[in-house]
Amino acid sequence: MGVWLVIGTLYPTCLVCVGSALHSVKADEALMKEMNKHWPFFSVFISNIEMAFTKANMNIAEAYSQLCDDEPLREKIMTSVTDEYTLTNSGLNSLLEQDSLLSNQQNLASSLQWRDAYLDPINYIQIELLKRARQQDTPNDAAHDDLNVEDPLIRSINALAAGLRNTG
Repeated sequence: MGVWLVIGTLYPTCLVCVGSALHSVKADEALMKEMNKHWPFFSVFISNIEMAFTKANMNIAEAYSQLCDDEPLREKIMTSVTDEYTLTNSGLNSLLEQDSLLSNQQNLASSLQWRDAYLDPINYIQIELLKRARQQDTPNDAAHDDLNVEDPLIRSINALAAGLRNTG
C-alpha cells in the first residue's frame, strides 16, 4: 500500500478516495451490494478495505497532525482526512448493511481493539520522539545536543509496523 501510517491513521494510497468512490456510486448501491454477495474478488477487496480502515484512529491522526507547524495547512489536510474518513465509514457500513465497521466480524474487531491498547502508547511516544528529533535539528541549540532519539525513533517505527502488520 502506498503511504505508510506516518500520521497515525490509515491513509494508504488505495484508501485515499474509497469514501468518495462509494459515495459517487450511491445511486448504484444495490448493484454494489449484489457484487459484494456474488463476486469473491470484490467481496474480499471490500472486506480487506473494511479491516484496514478499522485500524484508522482519528485521535492519533490529530495528535500527529500537531507536528505540522503551519496551522492553515494542518487544518486543511485534517479536514480532508476527516471528511474522507466519514465518507468511507458510512459508505462501507451502508454497502455491508451494518451499523459499525466489523460488526459482522466480532472476533477480528475484538482483536484489533486489544491490539490498540499496545499501539496507541507507541504512537504517542513516537510523536514525542519526532518532536525531540526536530529540536535536535535546530541550529545553534546546544541544549538539545545530548538528545539521542534516532535509535528509539527507529524502534518505534518498527514496533508500529510490526503491530499494524498488513497495513504497516
